[in-house]
Amino acid sequence: MPRKSIRIQARKQKEEQLHIPDLENVSQIPRSKKRKADESEALQDLQLAGVDEPRKKQRLERVKEPVKNAALSPRTPTCHRPLHLRPDTLPQSRLPNIRWADNKQLWKSMHDRPTSHYCKESLFSDIQKYITPSMRTILIDWMMEVCAAYNLHRETFCLSVNFTDRYLSRTKDVQKQQLQLIGVTALFVASKMEEIYPPRLKEFADMTDGACSEDTIMEFEIILLNTLEWNLVSMTPNAWLSVYMQIMNSESWEQNETESASEVDDNFVMPQFRQETFKDVSTLLDLCYLDYESSLFEPSVMAASAIYYEISTDVALQVSGNYFECSRNNS
Repeated sequence: MPRKSIRIQARKQKEEQLHIPDLENVSQIPRSKKRKADESEALQDLQLAGVDEPRKKQRLERVKEPVKNAALSPRTPTCHRPLHLRPDTLPQSRLPNIRWADNKQLWKSMHDRPTSHYCKESLFSDIQKYITPSMRTILIDWMMEVCAAYNLHRETFCLSVNFTDRYLSRTKDVQKQQLQLIGVTALFVASKMEEIYPPRLKEFADMTDGACSEDTIMEFEIILLNTLEWNLVSMTPNAWLSVYMQIMNSESWEQNETESASEVDDNFVMPQFRQETFKDVSTLLDLCYLDYESSLFEPSVMAASAIYYEISTDVALQVSGNYFECSRNNS
């Protein structure tokens, strides 16, 4: 007899010994006596408790019904939707006494810059349809290269980024073909404000490889200025970083409370901080500019956060006048 038939007969004999029921008749298999006893005991307990079977079914049906007039849970902000932390009270002034201005009044005017000088809403939520965050990142990176090629000041770059983001936040559905025109025009305006010898218009047009002509940049300059309502002077994160670093390295910072209130720090106007430390913190801010959500935060908060990360928490709180503490209390 072949081996295959021997295996088949052995399998049939094993099935007959086990008495495996048919799958079609599984529903007809009797339940165990123990399970029946458990169910009867459960029904008796319900009857003793005064709960009958119809009421039990009715209760289960009510649970399945949707809840009406339920209060919605409050929407909590996440890391992708940053908070606009702006304390109601002005942070404590950390400026020393100076001869040419009242330090408290100067500190107040620096914080009282119009909030329109930074974006209040995300650029890509409902404003821009054709421009993606990656396109903006490529533009900002190209603007960095232009500033490096012409040795422009860091403040020129910061202002140009500020102008670009504010224009995108106020103009809906900008075409992607206009993105480089916006960036080069913002650089052109910022360089005329900050540079002693700004590059000529032709040089900016050449940096676009023929994408933007001189006449196009001049025409768009008027559109950009009108959109920004000619509000061009702004305290950038770079400007706030210079102030914070100067406070951290000033004589009044070292002497702290031992110095009399009438003492004047004549050296405060001259840079007293190490350029290496300033460059390290500025590099971190440059990386922040590549993220479009950086425009949602106030420049003073960005500068203090960079010091918080690069130097220490205590220094960031002290040079900013406990700005983070005020924000935490008002959040």
